[in-house]
Amino acid sequence: MPTRINVSRSAIVPVLSGATGIGASPLYFCKDSVQKREGEPGGFLFGLFNVVGVFTGLTVNVEFSPGIGTGEYWETVATWSPLAQPLLVTPCSESGFYRVNVTQFTGGTSLDVWATVANGTASSVTTSASDVSIFDSSGNALDSNGSGALNVAVVSGGGSNASVGANNGTAPSSSTQVGTLDAGGKLQAVSATNPVPVTVGAGSYVPALNATNQILVASGPTLIIASNASRQGVLITNPSATVMVYIGISTVTTTDGAILGPGQSITIPVTSEIYGVVATGTQVVSYIEVV
Repeated sequence: MPTRINVSRSAIVPVLSGATGIGASPLYFCKDSVQKREGEPGGFLFGLFNVVGVFTGLTVNVEFSPGIGTGEYWETVATWSPLAQPLLVTPCSESGFYRVNVTQFTGGTSLDVWATVANGTASSVTTSASDVSIFDSSGNALDSNGSGALNVAVVSGGGSNASVGANNGTAPSSSTQVGTLDAGGKLQAVSATNPVPVTVGAGSYVPALNATNQILVASGPTLIIASNASRQGVLITNPSATVMVYIGISTVTTTDGAILGPGQSITIPVTSEIYGVVATGTQVVSYIEVV
């Protein structure tokens, strides 16, 4: 014999537990016998609980049968789409049995359907948003002029901000003024004489001179400075008036190296080792390393 549940207005009870796919609930339910005897009106109110996963499709039928057992048959008395209508109210008969049957189950993992008896007749129970009215000081209702939106007049201050736009949208044509607080706590516009103050935290990076040296670069690849994981950059200077130095990796040549002309300097922001080479003879270069 299937499990039967009495549903009353005093409690919310599960009529489908742990559903993981389509199919009818093994639980049958009916209106509480005490409320039947007292002739209390009301309808079943259904809602989802313990929803696991994100559903993209979900349909639940409420089905009715005059009796349970031999010859029982079920007919659909209501079709419910919980994704569009979070709650469902249906009339409930004073006799017979009900069950819920999941006919669409897409995207989610599991769910429960719970029910109670709503006060009043099913037609009087509201499951959608209610209209809201606001009245002025004379008792006149302020409506939405048929737009469906509540009109609010801003008496002073506030309003829209033309400098604020949606993410990934077209940039707004206006800009927002940035200001600073003066000693008296008043807002002042930012200018060349009143810049925005910036506080550098104790842990912020401050460059420091780490090493300097002069290296004699030959006609074969010559190591100018070794690698240093803490390095921020190296300034290399060629003091010659006539000789060009070629900068690069350990296999640098005069045909693929970066040209450092006479009297020129180059800043290289790398942590790896740096080599140099000249076409003939030798040439001194100097470097400054910053960490």
